[in-house]
Amino acid sequence: MKNWMTPEIQKARRERKFKAQAGLCHWCKKPMSLEPIHTTEKGRVKDNELYATFEHLVRRREGGAAMPNNVVLAHARCNRKREKEYKSPQQQAAE
Repeated sequence: MKNWMTPEIQKARRERKFKAQAGLCHWCKKPMSLEPIHTTEKGRVKDNELYATFEHLVRRREGGAAMPNNVVLAHARCNRKREKEYKSPQQQAAE
């Protein structure tokens, strides 16, 4: 499947979601950034952990749609944390 979302569309969607969420992460409710990189006090350029990344509430691999009501913004670090703690439906059933 081809990725139909151009960088311009992605940027516009991110900005709309950011505004709708008042700039706060869906998971931790702390402020996010629209800048994917930042410069440290020592002048190093690094990935911005506060960058607003797209997050599917119901994962696509579980049948979640790429629809606006299933997509929120979350910090890159919160998104990774959620993925790290992820348990498949089979793992949940086995518990």
